[in-house]
Amino acid sequence: MTAFDSSTQGTVTVRAYLQLLWRRKWLVLAAVIVAPAVAYVFTAREATHYFAAAEVLLLTPTTATTSTSSNSFVQPVIPNTIDTQTLLARSTPVAELAISHGHLGISPGEFLAETGLGFDPSGSIVTTTATTSDAASAPRIANAYAHAYVNYRYASDTSGLKATARTLEARLKATPRGAGRVALAAELQQVDAAQALHVADARVFQVATGAATLRPPTKRNVALGFVLGLVLGLGLAFLLDALDTRVRSVDVIEERLGLPLLARLPEPPKALQGGGKLAMIDDPTGPGAEAFRMLRTNLEFAMLDRDIRTVMITSAIEEEGKSTTIANLAVAFARLGRPVTLVDLDLRRPMLHRFFPVAGRPGLAEVVLGHASLDEALAEFDFRGDSNGTAGPNGNSASEPGGNGLSASSDRAAPLSVLALGLTPPNPGEFVASRPLSNLLDTLRARGDLVLIDAPPLFHVGDGLALSAKVDAVILAVKMDVARRPELTRLRRMLDTMPAHPLGVVITGVSVDEAGYGYGYGAYTYARGAAPAKAAKA
Repeated sequence: MTAFDSSTQGTVTVRAYLQLLWRRKWLVLAAVIVAPAVAYVFTAREATHYFAAAEVLLLTPTTATTSTSSNSFVQPVIPNTIDTQTLLARSTPVAELAISHGHLGISPGEFLAETGLGFDPSGSIVTTTATTSDAASAPRIANAYAHAYVNYRYASDTSGLKATARTLEARLKATPRGAGRVALAAELQQVDAAQALHVADARVFQVATGAATLRPPTKRNVALGFVLGLVLGLGLAFLLDALDTRVRSVDVIEERLGLPLLARLPEPPKALQGGGKLAMIDDPTGPGAEAFRMLRTNLEFAMLDRDIRTVMITSAIEEEGKSTTIANLAVAFARLGRPVTLVDLDLRRPMLHRFFPVAGRPGLAEVVLGHASLDEALAEFDFRGDSNGTAGPNGNSASEPGGNGLSASSDRAAPLSVLALGLTPPNPGEFVASRPLSNLLDTLRARGDLVLIDAPPLFHVGDGLALSAKVDAVILAVKMDVARRPELTRLRRMLDTMPAHPLGVVITGVSVDEAGYGYGYGAYTYARGAAPAKAAKA
């Protein structure tokens, strides 16, 4: 891939991301608004807290050792590591001692939840903290914590001496007078002296005298809420887009089908929706008609240097605009004077009789069954003389009743021939595969006309796939708000199995701006607004 191709692909990717964010903008915007609002509400509901701290200085631990000829004792020392001292200070006994001496009136669990402990880098200063909702209780708890920690350390340091003294006193009481009793008494005196000489290795040197106010961090929480909302909104937008199988881009349709784009056809205006109206007849100067002219031109290029006479249009499912597309395309060719035969082979849901006045004529089914001739069934229309409002070969002008710029003609020189379905066959599947229908299509092909066929959708019935074996080429109609990515993948597999040559895809239902045909060509002066004329042949 060249550098140009890489740059183009990167541009398309960025544009796709921007389009995704624009589609999901309300979701992202809601998340960005709601998350900071929730953070603000919860922060505002938080009560103001108060903080106080006291400091304890740790001295070098002292170790008293005394020995006699018969006994010796060593004062055990608690290791003065930060981890050990933290476990000691955060223990329940220390909490109970602080509550008792400080008359705090709370449980050990509440005490430990409201207090904290920290060491400076040297490990010689311990800071006891208290955070409460009451300004007066914070310094009391912090100071009680500091004193309890100091006292508990001292009690732990002298616990060995006290235990030894209790042991010696018990032995002294049980020993009769004599040398042994004298020795025990001397040893007890040494232990008592050691206790008296022992100095506490920690002391409170900075008490808490007041409490600092800790207000909820509103700005920080709102900022975090904004960031979280933005991330959440973007994540949901991409998640929903991944779960949404709808097709949002024409490029995706081209890529998944592997077909060239023949035209983007805008949604017909409301004035043309329903009632069997066509843009090429009722609004020939509008953007919709210009789109069909572009389709006609692109189709001519696609058929260039190929012996293609019969072209069918189909779609994945119903209501994707294939019948309207093929009818307008036939009129677009007829306006140039090119002979075109328009055939309705959508046996399940025929539509072409709604666009052209063929009432009272036999249809394709009658011709195939031998109940009528082809000439009797074909309704011929001439569009070559309606651009300036002149009368057609049947004598009806655009301004007269029965005139519309769509002139019915009894002359075979009329460029457009319409073969409606007529009677609906009882078994459409067998009818499409029948030899008489193949012979009829061969006859139409031999007339030298371009034969445009309205075929059934591909997904629900097999008529369209069977019919593709009887034509030269296929056009696929895909509607933007109907197409789904899995359906396009399935459609691509069906196209690969078709014997007919796929010419391209026509995208229907796009906006006028996206279609790009809203230029208003003023050079065209086709007649507007007249009712369809009846065909000349009965």
